[in-house]
Amino acid sequence: ARPFAAIDGSQSTMWQPAFGDDTQPWISLSRDTSKEVGSFHVSFIHDDQHSSVTSVTASWDGGTATAPVIHRPNSDAHVDSADVQLPAGVAISAVRFTVTGIQARKTLEYFSNSMVTLPIGVTEITSSDNWMQSQPVQALASECRTDLVSVDGEPVAVAVHADTN
Repeated sequence: ARPFAAIDGSQSTMWQPAFGDDTQPWISLSRDTSKEVGSFHVSFIHDDQHSSVTSVTASWDGGTATAPVIHRPNSDAHVDSADVQLPAGVAISAVRFTVTGIQARKTLEYFSNSMVTLPIGVTEITSSDNWMQSQPVQALASECRTDLVSVDGEPVAVAVHADTN
């Protein structure tokens, strides 16, 4: 799945890197402007189809913070999570989450007939202080345009109308 699945607000979707021996997969997030943030909550899938994450490190310009991933064996969601705390007053515009501890699970890869490491799965990344909340979308111009679409070489007039709220 694409990285957006890790920030779509749903525990039922996830981002996962490719199969293989990458023991430190990472995902990064950025925004246009720096904003203060206190912590990030990172959730990982815990099942027999994925390797298990045991620790995650957040890094940003000027610092890093590492947190253990807590296994919740009685959880119906099969999700483990980490709360990565940033120092008070830190304002950032980008952060990179790197898996720094992994309990690898292997599977037999069909084509090569060799054992490969199962990927991890990031189900959701959320933040305190609404750091990840998207910035407002500017209003779309709704004038009719003839330079966007053509059929058989002839321009077709189109106008896009959308609610940006």
